[in-house]
Amino acid sequence: MVVALAGLLVVFASPPAVPRVELTWQAPAACPDAGAVHERLRALAPEPPAGPVVRAEADVARRGAGAGWRLRLALRGPGLDDRRVIEARDCRVLADVTALLIALAIAPEEVAGRAVPAASGPGAPDASVRAGAPPPGVPAPPATATDASVRESEPPGVVPEPSLDATTRANAPNPGVPPVPEGRASPPTGLVVVPPVDDAALDPSEPRESELAPDPAAPPRARAPVRAAVRLGAGGEVGAIPAWSPAGGLAVAVFRGAWRVELAGTYAARALTYPEPAAVGGRMLVAAGALRGCGVPRWRRLEFPICAGVELGYVRAVARGVTDPQPASDLWIAAQLSPGLAWVPRRFLAVTLGVDVLVGLRRPGFHVTSLGELARGERVGLRPMAGLELRFP
Repeated sequence: MVVALAGLLVVFASPPAVPRVELTWQAPAACPDAGAVHERLRALAPEPPAGPVVRAEADVARRGAGAGWRLRLALRGPGLDDRRVIEARDCRVLADVTALLIALAIAPEEVAGRAVPAASGPGAPDASVRAGAPPPGVPAPPATATDASVRESEPPGVVPEPSLDATTRANAPNPGVPPVPEGRASPPTGLVVVPPVDDAALDPSEPRESELAPDPAAPPRARAPVRAAVRLGAGGEVGAIPAWSPAGGLAVAVFRGAWRVELAGTYAARALTYPEPAAVGGRMLVAAGALRGCGVPRWRRLEFPICAGVELGYVRAVARGVTDPQPASDLWIAAQLSPGLAWVPRRFLAVTLGVDVLVGLRRPGFHVTSLGELARGERVGLRPMAGLELRFP
């Protein structure tokens, strides 16, 4: 059931994949989601050529009340390591810029071909006719007989091809229109004018497709950095001590992408007594360490780690209410299955909530001399913990 739940989380957490692109998109609810970025990307590069995988990590955050948004974008792949910080007043603009930069990384020639379509052909806009129209406020030149005959002979709804005279008039200066400054040419016929984008969003040194292909002679480059984390947690447990006990924990982890490895330690203590005589009992403590591996599905700023591992613990008990208390100790061994939830408001910070399900493989027991068993580890235990995690770099 847990495996099925993990599969469902992966299905619903991941937006529709675009070939050759692995996108991690973290943005507030007011911004477009990862699915919207994928739609923009498919519109720019619906069929990218075969090539290496490009991984994009985008993190959008508010700059302040009314100050707009800030995007931190990292594009990585063979021969590609591009990091940018882009700011805009509208979060949708940052989603568009993210899709554009990814499209330029995976299919620069296809994106350029869509930005500059052919000047002629079925369905292409007739820029020559638009260029022949005078600007607002300038009277149109009188139509010649040739032009009139052409317009009358064309079927309704069909735009006639521009005649040589019309093209000549389009290229000739119109009265009252200021001349084009020297050194700047008029837009050529057939070009689609694209609104300008902030210079920080576009890099003229964007690598070409040939540069993205791996070089067999070059040393391999890391596709994504390995990061580390330290987590401090608090909660309770029932397991090696067969009663609810307050617990604290400390964990260190390394992670990259959708995998994670953790080394976690916990400490718990509790005093137990016999039902009769009530003054006799013992104080128990357990210090345990666990090594576990995790898969980490993500959705926006939420992570859903699912971990499995093995826990080893040192259990110590000291009798109470007797004349000569003697401490005793033993080994606790348990298998772990640990689903969790993490909210990541910042790249370096996460708030975590998890539950360790403990299956006792070696359950030590303790008793006071001349009395029955005082305590024995549980077959199945639980350890819910809430924590705060710092991540770097």
